[in-house]
Amino acid sequence: MCPVDRSAPKMFPMGRKKGDPRGQYGSTTKLQIYNIRNQGNGVFEKDRIVSVSYQDKSNQLFVVQYYEWFPNTPYPMGIVTEVLPPCDSPRNGMRILKLMHGVKDNWLRSLAQEIEDQFPDNWEIPQSELIIRACGDFRNKDVFTVDPPESQDLDDALHVEKLTDGRLRVGVHIADVSYFIKKGSNLDKEASKRGVTFNPHFHAKPSHMLPTQFSTNLCSLLPNKDRLTLTVLFTFDKTGAIIGDPKILRSVVRSVQRLSYGQVEVLLADQIGDQDILPCVRSQLKDLKNLTSFLRAQRLGDGRFFNQPDEGEQEAKNLMAHTLVEEMMILANEAVGKYLVTKTGKNVPVRCQPPPDLARAQDWLTNFGKEAEAGLKLSSMLPLIKEVTNEESSIPDSDVSDFSMEDDGEEASSVPLTKATWQNIRNTLENINHSHLELQYIIGNEGGHPKQAVALSHLYRILGNALYTNASKQWQRCHHFSLQKDFYTHFTSPIRRFIDLVVHRMLVSSLKGEVPPYSARELDDICHHCNNQTFKAKKFGKMTQCLLVALKLKVAAEPKLSFIESANDSGLRVLYPHERYLQETRSSTSIPLKHLKPSKKPDDGETINSVILHFKNSIYDCKAKIPEIRDKAATLKTDRFIQPVPKSSWTKILSALKDDDKLQMEDLLYEMVRYVEMGLSASEDQSSRISEITSEVDVRTSTGDNVAPKKYVDFRCDFESGQVVQVQLTAGLQQGLLVPKIQLFNVTPKFNFCIEHRENPINCFVKLARKPPDKCKTVTQYVESWLPLVEMMVVHNTVSGDETTCIRDVPVEWFKQQRKNGSVVKCGCFSLKKDWCNDRNIKLYVPQKGKHDQRSDRKNMTEDNVAEEDVLARSYLCIRVHGHPINPSTQMKLKNLEHKPGSSFDTTNPHSGSMSLVIHAVTSSVTKDNKTNTINVEFEEHFTSCEIPDELFDQTKNSLTLCTIEMIPKSNPDRRIEEAVVMVADTKACRNLTRHICLQRPLRDMNNVKTVMTRAKVQVSQKIPKLKLSPPNESQKEAIQFALSNTFSVIQGPPGTGKTRTGAYLAYFFNRINQSLPFNPRSGTIPQILYCGPSNKSVDVITGMEEA
Repeated sequence: MCPVDRSAPKMFPMGRKKGDPRGQYGSTTKLQIYNIRNQGNGVFEKDRIVSVSYQDKSNQLFVVQYYEWFPNTPYPMGIVTEVLPPCDSPRNGMRILKLMHGVKDNWLRSLAQEIEDQFPDNWEIPQSELIIRACGDFRNKDVFTVDPPESQDLDDALHVEKLTDGRLRVGVHIADVSYFIKKGSNLDKEASKRGVTFNPHFHAKPSHMLPTQFSTNLCSLLPNKDRLTLTVLFTFDKTGAIIGDPKILRSVVRSVQRLSYGQVEVLLADQIGDQDILPCVRSQLKDLKNLTSFLRAQRLGDGRFFNQPDEGEQEAKNLMAHTLVEEMMILANEAVGKYLVTKTGKNVPVRCQPPPDLARAQDWLTNFGKEAEAGLKLSSMLPLIKEVTNEESSIPDSDVSDFSMEDDGEEASSVPLTKATWQNIRNTLENINHSHLELQYIIGNEGGHPKQAVALSHLYRILGNALYTNASKQWQRCHHFSLQKDFYTHFTSPIRRFIDLVVHRMLVSSLKGEVPPYSARELDDICHHCNNQTFKAKKFGKMTQCLLVALKLKVAAEPKLSFIESANDSGLRVLYPHERYLQETRSSTSIPLKHLKPSKKPDDGETINSVILHFKNSIYDCKAKIPEIRDKAATLKTDRFIQPVPKSSWTKILSALKDDDKLQMEDLLYEMVRYVEMGLSASEDQSSRISEITSEVDVRTSTGDNVAPKKYVDFRCDFESGQVVQVQLTAGLQQGLLVPKIQLFNVTPKFNFCIEHRENPINCFVKLARKPPDKCKTVTQYVESWLPLVEMMVVHNTVSGDETTCIRDVPVEWFKQQRKNGSVVKCGCFSLKKDWCNDRNIKLYVPQKGKHDQRSDRKNMTEDNVAEEDVLARSYLCIRVHGHPINPSTQMKLKNLEHKPGSSFDTTNPHSGSMSLVIHAVTSSVTKDNKTNTINVEFEEHFTSCEIPDELFDQTKNSLTLCTIEMIPKSNPDRRIEEAVVMVADTKACRNLTRHICLQRPLRDMNNVKTVMTRAKVQVSQKIPKLKLSPPNESQKEAIQFALSNTFSVIQGPPGTGKTRTGAYLAYFFNRINQSLPFNPRSGTIPQILYCGPSNKSVDVITGMEEA
């Protein structure tokens, strides 16, 4: 059994039947399930036996517990304790993800009792503790919290006091969890194992690091409740600079109000705001806004204007509110880290991020340096990256590339924006009530700037991961590169992170003048474990988002714009700027070239990280269409989804934004919009490129034989990093987990490559074989065993061959049929003019007359008993219904998936509104109608990754639907292979020899063959007359003797082992035997030899022997 976590070894499951080491029982595998009665002592008992079908093996998940690794065995033995249900619902999906990431929800009963004994429901802070914290009693201050509306673990609060001379005192209050969770207690041990709170992004509640009695009650800074805290007090002068050292003390607070980020954002945006916000809190928030804006500008420079939306959001929300809290938390973490290093020495857990590797930093500068100047976040990071290259390589400034925004010769003079961003800018400017902040958010949103988003994504890749470490282990490198902070630690989230709780304990011991509670070895182990748990928690959060997207895509596929992150001769990788969590699944970001199937080897593009692909496809249009005139292979346009704007204008806009000149920024935006709308914007000249492709020809300019449509259309696609492309996502199982997958790759407005069936043709067009082939007793068993395998091989060969024909705007009639067993089959039919097909060399396989006349009515056939003739008649179809609208019932299903319990119901539709419905089908009949001169095709739906709406089959609304049909016909050799298997069951067409070979039975003596072979036996070493062949070696002699003594044998070997020589000797000796056989008066023929050699050369040798 293969674990989902590849770092774990494979396991051999306990409970296999003796004498059957593979556990195979026909078409299923039997597994023993056990119950663990005593987890500590490893006592288990048998529960039940489950059967796993051959088809479900790759996606069936189990819970397996390690038992023992026996000596001299390649894998350890495991005990299967649970069979997991399929990942087809939020509940099942969350269960699987929690098991994969080791997430625990339940607490031991002993812990619950311990908590109840120590902290009953009526518990209050002891008076003695209040006396100790008298110097830090802030209950008379207007302390408030700012958190997401659904959050329950409120672990940080703020308050602001105005002092004389324009000074401000800001208190950052953090819940004192160390008072409740003592080091070494059972609760502490359990919290250290969990390490962090795991937050799913839909439906399920957080899996807290601490029991809810602490996380949502005693430690949560709830309004109007006395709570124990640790406080960091900062004093700022009127310019925003910190005066003196921060003051850290044990404290107690009483929050006067709980606020959400949305409430704070409305207030800070100078809007009317929520009238429920207390006046004392309003004034504090406005003071904090000015202060944190200054702190953010100091810390990030130009990057302060950059805003990255929350995952799944198109634009950043509540940016000022988040900034207000974030800046104060960063300041508190830095202050505590430096305090501990000063007071306690080097044994302090710190958060470090190393600078990027020198070589990778230089590569990034080479590839994306110029793009960095056109961005906000990138321009702030560029000096840091340059500093890395200068410091580590001592390269003079003159040797580092000059990444100026000024145009250099042939360099591009435009900056690409997505059309959605461009329209957003226009709409905002047209709104007379717009604010400068709205424009700032649009400019700073990386999702609207393809090249900058890709450059930033590559920058994140070269930056090292931030990790917890003991400062004593790398004292000279305790630096956080992105934050540009030394000795930075985590202190502000002790309810959610165990490392913060450790820092709290060290801080309290220092304030009390006690010995630090942790040794260096203990801190090393804690940092290592917290790093692992933090990684798991982040991965878990992203995978829950992927699961939610996949569940929605299972209901309805969705087209999405993406940016090409990398393009090379192996494939494309795309980036979703608003859904970065999708980068966790390779199936939603990677497009291998083998699935695009270019007609020849890719060419290198003009720039780094680019590729040129050439295609040759048959693409026709059912509707009359006059294509674009062209004399050579077409090059497709690449600017469908972008709006280029003048680089000079964009540079001035960014400069005005950085200078905080809002009026100048707005005037420049107005000027740029007018300039672009007049058609004067500089952009790449794509006048020679076309927007659509077709194999039809322009009859206006064609003469003679050229009027006929072409078999193929040659076209070229240029792909480069930062290019905007459209894909359609669907959902599919991957190692038992439902994940988003790329279904369609859009090339032109009317042409797509179906990645789905090119990646997995077997799943799309045929059934997976139920069992591996074995020795069969009857011909029927042989056909039932081998035909599914042959079908799998044929469909793989057919799709890999890519001899497809794409026909657009085909009228299709959809309907349903009921079989004898009660199952309903979704079907369709369409007709094509025979002459139209002949002109375009479209070949449709029409079964020989009489074969389908003998079969029973299709409606009376069951799914498992389709006539073998139908297998031969089947061709594969990929049918696409473009622009299919999402009906209200589907939108409601999607809303229910997104809705969080307890939150208000969102009235906006979660889906963009339309999709391309992809249906993979097989033809059930192809007939010619000579009266109407048409070819009529009926098909049955075989696979769809999302639900097919019922209205498609409602003929009262629309009897015909225009579809794009990709026809994938079987090749003649593949049809012959299928026909050969089917003919085994035909007593008239199949000889006894073939049947005996298929059933592995020995042949009876026919015409005394064995007797004659014995009498005609010759010396193997004898040379064949008149042929220059060296004598066979010992292994070849053995093979020849075996073949001469048996009625059927297989001789195989790698190249160069003498198969041709062996075949030549066998042909000679069998010819000698045939000369000794008597004439057969029944057949009227003499015995002959049919020779099929392993190569053309071997056949030439036999031909030469015959002529000799």
